[in-house]
Amino acid sequence: MYRGIKNFNNFGKIHSFNGKTKLDKWKGDSCNALNGSDGTLNPPLIQVNVTPVYIYVPEICRSIQWKYVGSSKFSGISCGQYSLPPLNSVPEEPDAWCFCPMDDPQDCNIHGIWNIGPCVEGTVWHGYAITWIAQYARKLILNLKIRGSAVVD
Repeated sequence: MYRGIKNFNNFGKIHSFNGKTKLDKWKGDSCNALNGSDGTLNPPLIQVNVTPVYIYVPEICRSIQWKYVGSSKFSGISCGQYSLPPLNSVPEEPDAWCFCPMDDPQDCNIHGIWNIGPCVEGTVWHGYAITWIAQYARKLILNLKIRGSAVVD
């Protein structure tokens, strides 16, 4: 993690993770980038709602850009308020194609649920659970009809 000694704008940003300056889990450089901080510190003097703010989440091997939701005050100090956005599927976020481990990115087209298998070296789906269960079940049933079988770990 950068300490901000040479450049205070890098304070709190992740320099490397497990000795690597970028990941080797995904298909593209943008998806393998280590952007942002660990979520406990962010660089000072960012321009609220202008400067992108990222957090690296090692459990899903992914940097996520915080979504600006508005201004706020904390102990009388003005600040920006951010929240985590949904993990969009490839049609909703075309730049996310490299997070799809399948040959066809359309196979990863389940809103809010991501195959993080390359991250954990297995078959694991990650998502904000209950909201997308119906859509996942629909895709699973479709796979059963087309292929005659489906495996869910």
